Amino acid sequence: MHEKPDDAAKWSSFTSPEPKKRTDQIVAEDMGISRNQVNRLVKINDLVPELKQQVDDKKLPFNTAVELAYLKPDEQTKVVDVMKKEQIVPSMAQATALKEASRHADTMQKNLPSLAPAHKVDENKITSIIKPKKAPELKVTFTGAELKDFFPGEMPSVAEVKRVVFDALKIREEAYISVKQNGRPQRTRSNRPNTDMHHRALLHRLVVPP
Repeated sequence: MHEKPDDAAKWSSFTSPEPKKRTDQIVAEDMGISRNQVNRLVKINDLVPELKQQVDDKKLPFNTAVELAYLKPDEQTKVVDVMKKEQIVPSMAQATALKEASRHADTMQKNLPSLAPAHKVDENKITSIIKPKKAPELKVTFTGAELKDFFPGEMPSVAEVKRVVFDALKIREEAYISVKQNGRPQRTRSNRPNTDMHHRALLHRLVVPP
């Protein structure tokens, strides 16, 4: 007696062994978490002790720590040194950038070893990635020719020019607030009674929007 095709398929489903589960899948099911979370927990073990301690102390966010775990131990140690020196903790984005820099250094070492030293993840490279970038300081310079119409005669001191400019900026700020609140600027005057005509001209130039 021959078995029907559908009966054979059913019998095969009972007799065929179940596919073997991956270890991380078994652990994930036991812990009630995803395989990805399990792998990230395991990756933490690749951290150097100093970084592990920061994770335990909740000074280093877990996801950031996972990204740093992809760095070589000597690179991680340099990260610790920079963190101590600059008193900063890398962000998730900065840790990812460090991971990519480490991978790039590996690629250069394998494919172009002569150029690899220039791409090494050293303290300078790490600092350039995780140290906050300071905005360039704004400096304003006036020439004597630019000021002569407002300060006839002897050139004023730097302190005098700064005083007049800050008076003007204060009045400008008040004018903008007035426009925002009332729809039109209020009449303003310098709080210094001895401001002469030329100073008032400079104030007017700075106060009246272009």
